[in-house]
Amino acid sequence: MACAHSLSRTGDYKIDVYDPATVCGGMATSEVWQDTMFNDGVQGGALDTYKNVLRLHNEYGFEPSKVPINVSFGVGKWKWTSYQKEVPEMMKKLQPEIKSFKGLMERVHKMGSMFMLIDIVSLLRMLHYSPEFINHYVLALTALFFGTGNQQRKVPATVVARVFCDPSFAIFKLDEEKFISEGADFFAFDNLRNIYKAMQEGLEKHNVRFHLGKSVSRVERDLKNNTCRLYTEDDAEPPRRFDYLVFACDPQSALRILGDEATMSEKFTLGGVKLFKDVTYTHTDTGYMRERFGWEGADDPAMYLVRPYDHDPERGEMGFVLSNYQPQAEDLSPLFQTIFLNHEEDADDWTVSSIDPSKIVLEKWWLQFAHSQQHFLRVVPFVRKIQAPDSRRTVFCGSWTMVNTQEAATLSGFAAAHRLGAPYPFEKEGFAYNQFKEYMSMIHGVS
Repeated sequence: MACAHSLSRTGDYKIDVYDPATVCGGMATSEVWQDTMFNDGVQGGALDTYKNVLRLHNEYGFEPSKVPINVSFGVGKWKWTSYQKEVPEMMKKLQPEIKSFKGLMERVHKMGSMFMLIDIVSLLRMLHYSPEFINHYVLALTALFFGTGNQQRKVPATVVARVFCDPSFAIFKLDEEKFISEGADFFAFDNLRNIYKAMQEGLEKHNVRFHLGKSVSRVERDLKNNTCRLYTEDDAEPPRRFDYLVFACDPQSALRILGDEATMSEKFTLGGVKLFKDVTYTHTDTGYMRERFGWEGADDPAMYLVRPYDHDPERGEMGFVLSNYQPQAEDLSPLFQTIFLNHEEDADDWTVSSIDPSKIVLEKWWLQFAHSQQHFLRVVPFVRKIQAPDSRRTVFCGSWTMVNTQEAATLSGFAAAHRLGAPYPFEKEGFAYNQFKEYMSMIHGVS
């Protein structure tokens, strides 16, 4: 959608968008329950780090809602929160490590890329931090930011340090007593289905045609004539001819569509993205949330919940109190979402069966990549090698090219359009533009 937005504003392109889904938005989806719509795939984020996506939404008349960031970690003696007034006993016992960790992250951030080569757990173990501190504090907090696929233990130390120490990206500041102190200004998205419906309707007025509910089966790139042919899964439909292809899908789908057309570079890079099968259950089972996450009832302000597994606290389960996070869902209170991660390896530890089936509102499966060393070393540096608008008439975009956020997905769309000749769609100044330039340099190799 971001790519189509930028291209459409030039007036020089006719754009066709193919999507197997029947509504626009990708993973930014909304669902209806009890005549109320709520967002179930993407919730929100830090205001200062989502400048591009929020500006894009604003172009179509939508503003986010400011919300506090209230997070609850663990249960029992290991419970701590971002909004606690008193320091828990276990946290008091770990004060020396908490103080040391703050200094360590500051040093890691200053040294930068060197610490991309070591994951956060290996670094802390090497420096003799205790398993209790690593698992119940550092990894629990890392899961909040980078928990997709239950791979938080594999996140590079540099990436972890950045969300604490980079003034532009810090979500929490580290505190020598409470572990974390003030959080960034947070927001919740407006109704995402309405946002992307309005965007679709606006783009249709600017030479963009949407083919929703239609899957692309394969493409052919005629490099001699600088054209591409696109085939859908409707055998009766003749192939369409285009000048360029933009893949805004997951890497597995891109490889499937390219088939034998895929180059060695495309196979290497796209094939290097490891996707994890996660599932979310949206439900109203208060008993489950009390037992599993230590939720304390209607007065509990938690919006995010993270619980490390008792038997293996390097991994865990996550949840949302959607009715605390989203103003549009307040009337559904309490409405929860529990996330079970990494079906292939961790399904035996899932407690889905403990959720009352009569209280399940929605079950939805997701394919997501993880922020592991493997992703940042094996995939991200090589994405620029497959961005080939001139030689192969093809550009790739999506959050998988960098980090799993709506902002990264939006930046990738703007960047893909830029490679095809569209200017950055907003003012060329400020943090939003600097993010765009940084993305262009890192992912496209273009300054």
